[in-house]
Amino acid sequence: MSRASFFSRIPALLLVLLSCSSGIASAQAMSDYCVVPPYVIQNVPASVMLIMDNSGSMYKFAYLDGTNDCTSTSAPCYGFSDPGTYPTYKYYGYFNPDYWYIYLSNRFVEAGLKNTSGIPGGRAKQPGEWDGNFLNWLTMRRIDIVRKVLTGGKASSGEAAGFDRLLGEPFDVDSRGRYKKIVNSALYTPYTGSRKFWFYSGGTVSTFGVRNDTTGLDGTSDEASFKVAVKVPVPVEGVIQEVSNRIRLGLAFYNKNT
Repeated sequence: MSRASFFSRIPALLLVLLSCSSGIASAQAMSDYCVVPPYVIQNVPASVMLIMDNSGSMYKFAYLDGTNDCTSTSAPCYGFSDPGTYPTYKYYGYFNPDYWYIYLSNRFVEAGLKNTSGIPGGRAKQPGEWDGNFLNWLTMRRIDIVRKVLTGGKASSGEAAGFDRLLGEPFDVDSRGRYKKIVNSALYTPYTGSRKFWFYSGGTVSTFGVRNDTTGLDGTSDEASFKVAVKVPVPVEGVIQEVSNRIRLGLAFYNKNT
């Protein structure tokens, strides 16, 4: 290019620069220079799908022997000490395994800490008291465990119309499990010697009777009966309440091939 041609184009170049100067004078933002994918900056909660069995097997005892199915008087489940004893092994459920319980006004209420709980203030078992760890082994069914994890349990209104008690689910047929047994009942219950525990089917809350192992096994031979109703602190909450404000939760059910 000749010098004459170059200098002849300078006015046009200055005109272009001047036309852009108005943009340089305005404030600049990062958005003028960067493009961020929309999915990076949006606050979208994670999606979680829970799949739960709602077949009849959920009525079965949560804790079985592995050899006995708890369905007959001749072979009830009696493996409370398997796979271990408290405090080495704690059974999960509506009852606090670290506490003694007493039965008052148709429900179980915490009566005091165990002296083997490792917590200051614990004490030995008193007359009329039940072991919370034993009660979990004795009463919990599979559906109770699921409810405890997900929502804190099957809650019912109690004192001051608050949902301050959990109700065990009754079973429907004997094949789900009706009988359990313990030999040294004085260590864990208000009773002594060998005792069988006979669960009633149907109703709105799980109920069991206590029977002498050497006398009547069925009919009306209960020494006493107890509802699986447990007074608990409020609010009653589980995993769903804890995470529901941070995730999008779905629940699906299945039953055999359905």
